Amino acid sequence: KMLSQNYSPCFGPVALALAQPTSILPGSMATHTLEASAGISSQAKVEEDLTFTSFWQGHEAIALQGWELHITCGGLSTCGFDEFEKIVCMRIATVATLPVFDLNGLFDRADLDADGTISRPEFLTWVMQEPPSNEALFHECLQARLEVSLTLAQKICASQADMERFFSGMPGLPNMGGAFHHYHMQKDSGRGSYETESVDIIPNLPLRVEGECAKVIQRTATIAGTISMVAWALCSQVPLEGRLKIVKLVASSNDPWDFAALLALAEPSNSSKCTSSSGDVSPANDLSSLTASAFDALPPVVSKRGPLAQEAVLHVASASFLDLETPLSLEFGMMLGFQQLAASVKAAAPACLGRVLRFHKRRDLESRFLADLPWNHQQVVDGILASFCKEAASYVDSSVQHAAAEAIYVSVHQGHGRISALLAASLKQRALQSTEPHTRVAGVHALAHVVEGVPALEGAWRALASHLADPDEAVCRTASGHFGGRAPLVCSNSGIVVPLLQQLLCEGGKDGKQLQQHSRACVVETAACIASSGDSFSGPTRDSLAAVAMLALKDEAVEVRIPAFQLLQNLGSPEPAGARDALLDQLHDNGLSCLSACHALTSMVQPGDAAVVSRVSKLLCVFQGTPPERAEIAGCLRHLARIGGDRTATDAFLRLLQDYSDDSSCRVAALGGLESVAFAGDSGVRTQLLELVSSCPPDTDPQTLIAAVATLKKVCHIGDMEVAAVLVDLLVADTSATKPTLLTEIVGALVELCAPGDPAILAQIAKRLSSGSWPVRHAVLKAIRALALPNEVLPAVQVCLRDPHPDVRECAVETLAAVCQPGDRQALAALESLLEEDQPLHVEITIQEALETLSGDMVNSSVGVAPALTVPPRRLAETTSMGSSFQLVDSASMCSMPTMAAATNQSSFQMADGASQCSVPVRQASNRSESSFELVDAVVSAA
Repeated sequence: KMLSQNYSPCFGPVALALAQPTSILPGSMATHTLEASAGISSQAKVEEDLTFTSFWQGHEAIALQGWELHITCGGLSTCGFDEFEKIVCMRIATVATLPVFDLNGLFDRADLDADGTISRPEFLTWVMQEPPSNEALFHECLQARLEVSLTLAQKICASQADMERFFSGMPGLPNMGGAFHHYHMQKDSGRGSYETESVDIIPNLPLRVEGECAKVIQRTATIAGTISMVAWALCSQVPLEGRLKIVKLVASSNDPWDFAALLALAEPSNSSKCTSSSGDVSPANDLSSLTASAFDALPPVVSKRGPLAQEAVLHVASASFLDLETPLSLEFGMMLGFQQLAASVKAAAPACLGRVLRFHKRRDLESRFLADLPWNHQQVVDGILASFCKEAASYVDSSVQHAAAEAIYVSVHQGHGRISALLAASLKQRALQSTEPHTRVAGVHALAHVVEGVPALEGAWRALASHLADPDEAVCRTASGHFGGRAPLVCSNSGIVVPLLQQLLCEGGKDGKQLQQHSRACVVETAACIASSGDSFSGPTRDSLAAVAMLALKDEAVEVRIPAFQLLQNLGSPEPAGARDALLDQLHDNGLSCLSACHALTSMVQPGDAAVVSRVSKLLCVFQGTPPERAEIAGCLRHLARIGGDRTATDAFLRLLQDYSDDSSCRVAALGGLESVAFAGDSGVRTQLLELVSSCPPDTDPQTLIAAVATLKKVCHIGDMEVAAVLVDLLVADTSATKPTLLTEIVGALVELCAPGDPAILAQIAKRLSSGSWPVRHAVLKAIRALALPNEVLPAVQVCLRDPHPDVRECAVETLAAVCQPGDRQALAALESLLEEDQPLHVEITIQEALETLSGDMVNSSVGVAPALTVPPRRLAETTSMGSSFQLVDSASMCSMPTMAAATNQSSFQMADGASQCSVPVRQASNRSESSFELVDAVVSAA
């Protein structure tokens, strides 16, 4: 009904025919795939296969798009009949005519395991009848066929009597290549029928269907080509001789996916899942001969299937080098053509690999990865080679072994879980048990490659962590380096790794003995690296990391304790129980240990802890390390001291400043600490700093002066003219003129300490305007701009408007524009006169901007500083047509001030020496008006 309503305008009679009940027209394929018996005519089978297999031929992309549209985007995982109908209609839209067929029957055939829905593997098995050229799609289709074969094998339900009946009629194996199993079809266009020649020797698949009423249905063994045929070979109830016959039949077929069926048998994981659960280890339940027969059949089959199929065979055959299990029986080895019975099974996969490499153009790692090939790839390959089964490797030469190792490398890099698990187990049993340290180092590199490729392998993480306890330091350092280089990956698996680290440090190695010093250090370094990832650890993981740190703090070796301090520092606040006291106990040492302990305390302890401040202050006085290390301790004390004033820390900094006044790093650290912890008005600090600044030689480093000026600004009272005089002398010195940061700090201190317009200070500053150094004159102008009142600026800076250096002239113009009031005729006249002279471009632009700021028929006002304007946030109903401007003088930001008026108006807004300002709405009268505003010291005044 849906098809007839929704699709008949597009598809015409085809959609209508599909919408009809399953009535059968002459020549149509109507036989249902789920039959109660196997009595299906040969012609009907052929018509079924033709319709089923060729439905998407040449239109596979449409099928994949349909699945993406109706299944993936719909949030579904499997395809029901309704979704199936929509996807099929996308195929119908591509043809003008299509034979009438049974839609229900088509759905049943695509539902290979008869569970009522079509999974993604089943859909790909139906759609992709030939191997695709796209590598990603090829691997997905190959994996889909392997899953389908295993699913069908697990659903086969037949009694032992049925098995004997099914396979007793199978003919014996021919001498050359097995039984023929193919269809030879010729269409007679006159009669519209098919002639077929078939050797139907594979019994139907009796599949158990679970549901309200469990039942067993019969499905033809050729429903999905050889991939469903091989389901019999994977069934644990089928005799081994019957399985070997099926392998021969698959190998001699013309199915484009025949290699996939053989790979389903060669995969050890599939074989292990389909073995008998009874625990019987008799030769009848040993699938090693079946796997060997599949490997023996693969080379001639895969030689016709292209490089992707050949690569797949190489990967599976290479994994056999890692297999740790020994075949239970070798009784069927002679059937595979080997001269020696003992070598028949064990050499099958290596022989397969060597035979495929004869015609396969294999790409090595350098050509595969080019730029992103890691630096240690050769060591990884060496580790893989060391993990090979020596007996399997003995059947091939070194070039084949190397090719197998690189194939395994690529499989792990691509995230192949089974091969990665095999490699991890083989490394643990072989390479990592070697007596040679360099072999174990290579094994650790290979193990790190495994955890990077498949991070979910818990066993690989455990093996890598266990080698932090290796007796050889090179092995330990290699393992620790891999943990450090993969910190985000390690953190995502910290729940596995961290308890192992705690266990190693508590219980020791395998023999229960305490780890060697280098091993203990590597364990703690790894824990510190995990804690430094930036993730916020909580619960058991954080408790385990803290336990590792507390254990390491008790270690006698300083090489173990130092990474423990780093671990606690990375954990930060809240401090683990007992960590504060344990760290304070470490402050008795005068080496790196106490320095690291101070850093850890800084990250864990809240500022103002009196006991911690006292201990660190004492340490600062008695520490015997280098001056840079002493400066580091001073920095820690600065962060630990009480905010707002700390007498204990202040005394420690004063002593440091006095005892190590000849070292710049200690001076700067002490001055920075005093700026943070000294009380305002501290006369002792003021006296010592005033002496330092007034007696400093010309070559004193600027950082010392900057820190001293900043501290004086904090501890001195407003109006301290003695300090101001010293700062003025420092301001006009050549040292300040060439150091912009120092100059800014001095000017800021003078602004804090001196009242604006102080004639004594301005007189002292103005004297330096005649200095022969233009940077000094430039610095003096900046100080005048900050300290002078508007009526005092012009006389002080007018002489600089004709300064020979253009930067000084520019600064003089900026000073006038910053502090003079708009409409100041004397300032405007001076600027206009200066503009008439030839000036550099940047000076001319500055003059024009200053004139724009100060001009404009401004109304002079005698009103003093007014309180800040407050305007209620309401919107006026009148229309507004206006222009407005907002200018910050001596600031980096520019913004606009909205005005609200009934008629056109103009306004200007100026901020002197400010950094930012909010917009202020101004309501104007209905007639045209002009207004100006000036912000002085963040206060709005109306002019």
